[in-house]
Amino acid sequence: MTVEEELRGALDVPVPPATTTLEGVLRRGRRRLFVRRAGAVLGTLAVVAIMGFGSVVWNWNQARPMTPGGSPGDWPRASGLVRKPADPQHTNGECDPQMPTALMARGFGAERFSTDQLRTWRDKAQEVLPSLALGAQAVRDDLNMYEYEVTDEGGTGSLRLSAGFFAGSPSKAADEAMWVAGGCQAPRRVTARDGTVYQLYDVVSSTLWDTTSQKSAPAKMQTLHVYRPDGAAFRIDQLSVVPTNLDKRRESLPLTESQLVRLGPAIAGVA
Repeated sequence: MTVEEELRGALDVPVPPATTTLEGVLRRGRRRLFVRRAGAVLGTLAVVAIMGFGSVVWNWNQARPMTPGGSPGDWPRASGLVRKPADPQHTNGECDPQMPTALMARGFGAERFSTDQLRTWRDKAQEVLPSLALGAQAVRDDLNMYEYEVTDEGGTGSLRLSAGFFAGSPSKAADEAMWVAGGCQAPRRVTARDGTVYQLYDVVSSTLWDTTSQKSAPAKMQTLHVYRPDGAAFRIDQLSVVPTNLDKRRESLPLTESQLVRLGPAIAGVA
């Protein structure tokens, strides 16, 4: 066999499997939460163009990303485009989520956190937000999304963590995910000095339905995406309910926008 033939054979490897979709897992799962606004709460796992999984390397020892500067309320919008509400009668002006045309190399929820990583993140989060009581352990669903209960004097809500990979630049990844959360205005975005992109979505409202308990509950949700320069992506959702126990809920979200943003470097640094 010639050297050329050997090299060709070494490169002849199968492509990675397609990212598992949210809908497919929920259909197979024991607990299924149906969202009234077609993904406004659970969102979409697909956010970035797949340009070759081999170019993305997961680095569990990445240095902790820099915290973005300024108040989240002052961050500029990623786009000046304003969409029309899905229902003109809605006074809150919410819009339907839009699936991106390009998929992540591995979508949010594709990566599983170890027990040590979760424990480290929980400790860091509690250090960053000492006024809130975080649950001692996370509940993991079939999509490797990790749910923590969050309690203060206002009641109990939840935080949900997930991670994946993208190809290309962090800003391009954020562009692809512009409308996945169901807002009518573009999310706010800032880039830290190390190139990490933070994308904060507006609060959206939905109704969660649990087919196991046959209960429904109104819910508010806000999402933060973090895109590291090395291709690692992280998502943090804060919810006014606990999806695995709809009896636990509150009127407001458990975190302020500033508190939510402060959790971004914590999770992106642990992984």
